[in-house]
Amino acid sequence: MPMINLHDRHTDAARKRQLYELYLARACGVEFVQPAKVSHTHNPIAPHNPVKFSDDLSQRIIHCKLCGRSKRGSPELGYIQAKSPVIFVVEYAMSENGRLVDSKASQMLANIAHKVFGVAHFSVLSLLKCASHPASPQDIELCAPYLTSQLEAMPPACVVLFGEVVLESLLALDPSHKGALLEAFGKKTIATHSIAALLRNPSLKKDSLEHFRLLQSFIPR
Repeated sequence: MPMINLHDRHTDAARKRQLYELYLARACGVEFVQPAKVSHTHNPIAPHNPVKFSDDLSQRIIHCKLCGRSKRGSPELGYIQAKSPVIFVVEYAMSENGRLVDSKASQMLANIAHKVFGVAHFSVLSLLKCASHPASPQDIELCAPYLTSQLEAMPPACVVLFGEVVLESLLALDPSHKGALLEAFGKKTIATHSIAALLRNPSLKKDSLEHFRLLQSFIPR
């Protein structure tokens, strides 16, 4: 399948316009406050040499109060390592205070990074930055520009989008584009099944492995 270039769909100007519209909500009395500390209930995996985004982007994410999801959990930047040849993008946050929470999902991502792509470090970003309850279209619309900004700011890497919700929300593409080599965020990108689907139905792992192989020759070494 030919590579699809999506650069024009995600110009900096378009993203800034969208963020500007979202931040008009502040005129209605929305406040940005320092989120409360989150206590760890799992064994967290600490990042190695985490990437530091610009203060402006980081502050806008961690102080975001644009929707009601922030009342159920503090926004998360993600699990971000400086020398990450691979960036995994999932629907819901899998980190707490920059640490990857130990779970079957995080163990699966670690196995994919180490055993499939053969890399020591990886990063995990999420479409939705806080709370794990089902998201409305409005929630996704508010969060997606943050994720796009993060991906564009990350150093050279390959990107794996997990799940149809992530694919459609970020790139406006339907599920038929899973397994297609894409050019997005200035990076080689592939979409595959969601982590939840892979855990629920292990037979899908064969499909995902074929998807991952399309990226292997592009992994920065």
